[in-house]
Amino acid sequence: MSLTTSLGNALGIMSKGIVVFLNKLEKEIRFGMDAAYCLYQTRKKFQEQCQGFSFKRFLYNSLIPPWWMILERDRRFCALYRDQNILLRKGMVVWGQIVQANNLLFQPGKWDHPAVIVCSPAPVFDSNLKELTRIAKDLYELKDKKLEHPEMADFVTFAEVITNEMDCLFNIEIPDSLTFNQLVYFTSIMVYRKHLPGGYLKSPWFPILIAPEKTPAAMILPSKYWFAELRQIWYAE
Repeated sequence: MSLTTSLGNALGIMSKGIVVFLNKLEKEIRFGMDAAYCLYQTRKKFQEQCQGFSFKRFLYNSLIPPWWMILERDRRFCALYRDQNILLRKGMVVWGQIVQANNLLFQPGKWDHPAVIVCSPAPVFDSNLKELTRIAKDLYELKDKKLEHPEMADFVTFAEVITNEMDCLFNIEIPDSLTFNQLVYFTSIMVYRKHLPGGYLKSPWFPILIAPEKTPAAMILPSKYWFAELRQIWYAE
């Protein structure tokens, strides 16, 4: 192979890499600009379509424990099943970002599984999902770490839960040092495949329902109520 051919191939690979990077960057910038609008439209659609009672909608919205939880008598998410109607009637739609989730959720499958997310009622995150992602990544970095330094004392519980993978925490406020004085929650959820486009986690973020003053539970907003453009962006990630 000639030097000219090798150089051409290298430049071609570099060009493709640059194009992919620029396309990804453009998508991130575009969604950063559209995030608040998508969330606003999703809130509006959810409010409009949840008026009145529909048995079909009731069946679609309802959450029941997966069989593996029933067989193991796992009661970690009792608050969610107890308070799901509170979330559906009085919950606030905000962004949720995965910190850690069962690996089976990232591919098609039969069963629902838990995950740990961060979320916030603070309006600043409506258009700043990237900052919520940063917080989630910083928390995940605590996995398998023994935090012995006094300055990290506030993060010991988070590190233990992320490392253990079986413990659950609900609506625990993340220290201000990580959130720049914004109210952000660390909380466990159950990921219901029927409420996701395609039935699995195509992207690590999604709209969720929270009602911190009424229940410690949170749930993914069923995708039927997502703004159409949001569904497309989420599934294309």
